[in-house]
Amino acid sequence: MPVPLRPSPPPRPRRGRGTASSGFEDVSNYELQAAGQGMWQPGQESLTEVYVDRFFDDLPGTASRRSGWLLADAACWFFPLTSLHDKTVDRAEELARDERLDPSLRRQLRIMADELRRRIAVRSRA
Repeated sequence: MPVPLRPSPPPRPRRGRGTASSGFEDVSNYELQAAGQGMWQPGQESLTEVYVDRFFDDLPGTASRRSGWLLADAACWFFPLTSLHDKTVDRAEELARDERLDPSLRRQLRIMADELRRRIAVRSRA
């Protein structure tokens, strides 16, 4: 007689999903990368725009959870690249000037702000 299959228990909710610094302490680097890169997808702005300010508010706390290359990479993966607004560039540049922030985060913010600025320029020409 076949054994009936039982459904798997629901996944344990994780605190702070959707930001680079909150939650995700207990996931592999691959899962962290997939979550960050999957967050900001074109066409989903109506869902993700509410997380833009949270990204910038939470980012300084990232250094207490990560270090080395993963610190800057996580900031890149979770950066709100689909938020094509000057205010997003301004927030990134403002935070990048904060000398209390880890240098790798400051560098990554400058890089991503430049990328976002270029995307905004391309969109305005279209």
